[in-house]
Amino acid sequence: MRRFLYFIPFLWICCTDSSELENWYKGNLHTHTFWSDGDAPPEIAVAWYKDRGYDFLALSDHNILSVGEKWIKVLDKNPGGWPPSMTKAKLADVRERFGADWPITRIVEDTLEMALATLPKLKKIFEEPGKFLMIQAEEITDKYDGNPIHVNATNLLELILPQGGNSTHDVLQRNINAVYKQREETGQGMLAHVNHPNFGWGIVAENLIELRGDTFFEVYNGHPGVRNWGDDAHPGTDRMWDIVLAMRLHQGLGPLFGLAVDDTHDYYKHKIGKSNPGRGWVMVKAQVLNAENIIASLEKGNFYSTTGVILKDIQINDRALT
Repeated sequence: MRRFLYFIPFLWICCTDSSELENWYKGNLHTHTFWSDGDAPPEIAVAWYKDRGYDFLALSDHNILSVGEKWIKVLDKNPGGWPPSMTKAKLADVRERFGADWPITRIVEDTLEMALATLPKLKKIFEEPGKFLMIQAEEITDKYDGNPIHVNATNLLELILPQGGNSTHDVLQRNINAVYKQREETGQGMLAHVNHPNFGWGIVAENLIELRGDTFFEVYNGHPGVRNWGDDAHPGTDRMWDIVLAMRLHQGLGPLFGLAVDDTHDYYKHKIGKSNPGRGWVMVKAQVLNAENIIASLEKGNFYSTTGVILKDIQINDRALT
């Protein structure tokens, strides 16, 4: 298995004094559950990350927030196909871990249904001050000319619907603008990042060069179908990053930061070809484990992205980064 460590370029430009930032926090910013097309209830997803030492997690389902009421069918067995199904075996697994009264179920027209746990409920169960944080997020799932164009919004307050547009760049820019418009109107720190540019070959380097307001994209995504490495006709995301950085600097624009994420969909079968948890994450250096500090540190460049390598610290001076 290839493992990569992605340093954030120009970290020395935007990092604050490391003496003020005492802790490294491990987190995943791209996660799916039964709220959209994951194969597990949200409590199973959150438990996986917390049990394995993650400090923060963003549930980012497609065009939906984990709030309100949503019921899904519980089938006798998995019929296969997409999206994944909730089964009685999975329900038994949930109840073994969380108790016989969890989750709430009902019978509708002879069909067993269960209620999905909401983010507020998950926060009550899993969050611990200074130890584990959950951040509200959404994968704004849009398209242009049949090509997927997805943007994650992290720490948003309200759902953002896909904005559409008349070109790939226009769709990206309009969705990013919607995130920062909500940020400006609410005063809450939030950020947008471009998801898996090589998924469906939907986004090219030129689209990222042209963006205004966005400073993040996924240089690594753990989903097996997103083509991180490119092919003979398309650059990999690392090469794409080089192209974008060179052009943005030439134009006097700021850097584009690279994130590593899981894009988790599969929690029950761990193997090659599945979008499993634990493949890519960010290590963020912040004073306090809360959403405001995590967002602020990401925007300052006080983080690195990795698929396995862990650094004890990063030292910066006028001549070197070590």
